[in-house]
Amino acid sequence: MAQSSLRRWAARVVALVVVLGLLLAAAAAEEGDGGGGDGAALMALKAGFGNAANALADWDGGRDHCAWRGVACDANSFAVLSLNLSNLNLGGEISPAIGELKALQFMDLKGNKLTGQIPDEIGDCVSLKYLDLSFNLLYGDIPFSISKLKQLEDLILKNNQLTGPIPSTLSQIPNLKILDLAQNQLTGDIPRLIYWNEVLQYLGLRGNSLTGTLSPDMCQLTGLWYFDVRGNNLTGTIPLSIGNCTSFEILYVACYDFIIDQCII
Repeated sequence: MAQSSLRRWAARVVALVVVLGLLLAAAAAEEGDGGGGDGAALMALKAGFGNAANALADWDGGRDHCAWRGVACDANSFAVLSLNLSNLNLGGEISPAIGELKALQFMDLKGNKLTGQIPDEIGDCVSLKYLDLSFNLLYGDIPFSISKLKQLEDLILKNNQLTGPIPSTLSQIPNLKILDLAQNQLTGDIPRLIYWNEVLQYLGLRGNSLTGTLSPDMCQLTGLWYFDVRGNNLTGTIPLSIGNCTSFEILYVACYDFIIDQCII
């Protein structure tokens, strides 16, 4: 009788261990897929791309999305940290699912043929530090949601077909060091608030349709070393205070945009 009870007790212990093992395995599998979301978000991103069948052939919906081309993950959580799909001849659009990659820090999609607008959901990638969408065919406004990216350091959107004004809310990105919006179709004034970003080092605005004048506040950019506004529709005089912009190393201002007797560059 005692042996029978012992066997039943042992069987229950074994069953409990098996159940716990299955639960732990399921939890590990869920964590391995970035909480069940990152792999699915990448597949949604692929679905929005054109010409992705060959370039992203290993993006097959398998569990190990961290081994897919251009993807790098956190070693512990398996959340996607980096996405480098540059120069892969990808077409189509950027899926709003990009906003589900909450841990993403680095995204490089330059040199493709992406069209459509930059999705507002890009502002949900709250860990993003580097964003390069240059040399594509993106159009529409620069989304105001980008200003939600408080960790962003590099924003490179040059050589697209972006229109509308430069959002003044970009000045709300406290760590922004590189802002390159050159060779688009942007209009309106250069927001004066941008001139008060003390950490900005590179401001590329060449080849747009910007209007207005250069503000004397430009010398408030105490960390700026590169400033390029050639090929716009700026008018007026170059501020005399420009001589006080001691941090500037490269300054491009087209003389024909301004009153010639004040063009001292």
